[in-house]
Amino acid sequence: ELEVQVPPGLLAYRREPIHDRSHGKGVRLTFKVPEEIELGPVSGRFYLKGTIAGETAHMPLRVAGQVIGDLITRPAVLQSLHPTPRGHRFARVTVASANRRPFEILELTAGPYLDVQVQARKQKKEYGLTVTIRDDAPDGPLAATVRIRTDNSGQPVLRIPVFAQVRARYHAEPEVVLLDADTHRRRVMLRADHGFGLDITAVSCDHPAVVGQVLPADVDGLANVRFVRLGIPRNVQAPDAFTANCTVSTNIPGAAAITRPVEYTPGQTRED
Repeated sequence: ELEVQVPPGLLAYRREPIHDRSHGKGVRLTFKVPEEIELGPVSGRFYLKGTIAGETAHMPLRVAGQVIGDLITRPAVLQSLHPTPRGHRFARVTVASANRRPFEILELTAGPYLDVQVQARKQKKEYGLTVTIRDDAPDGPLAATVRIRTDNSGQPVLRIPVFAQVRARYHAEPEVVLLDADTHRRRVMLRADHGFGLDITAVSCDHPAVVGQVLPADVDGLANVRFVRLGIPRNVQAPDAFTANCTVSTNIPGAAAITRPVEYTPGQTRED
């Protein structure tokens, strides 16, 4: 005797007796997924419980796989694990017919902050998609979806999740410029995204006691790094305490004006 314990909705099976001259009688089990099962990963356990020569045997088995429909996408998810610059192209996505029948992509929606291009191949039995991060994408985590509408009745809509960490347009330090009686000027470093030629056109401050100066580009081989000096001239009598904002004008797309706060704390003396 053989008992088959299968979780409902996971597998359907068919059994038939067999007789082998070498091993004797037995049972052949044929498993398949039911027609109504959802597309996507399938995983679970089922059990066989039988009695042979009066002894009971219990065997757990595992089923794992991917249920596909008429259309398949490779890869199913687009992901970048490292800080990713704008303009980055993910791995090309292939949308193909599993039964080799032609189909049409009727509409593509990618967003937010994604551009997508499509190219038909193999008599419209396969399409290639190129997904790119747009220039207006904000810094930090990006989670979006590419939605593909097709004329396939079984899979009219396909979705491809997209995940990335968009690299910052620039890095500036320190975040706050602290001045006091002993330190009346500080240097601020600006570093644009890798491979970008940084140019600083002007520095302005909203307090008359603070002056900004663009320092010469003296970092060999680093066209994306520049320095600005913010401070109080020694011939200027600073008030007791103040907070100001200084704006650095740059050629960085999306960061044409970078603001840094300046805080001054008075003291007994202030030397150059």
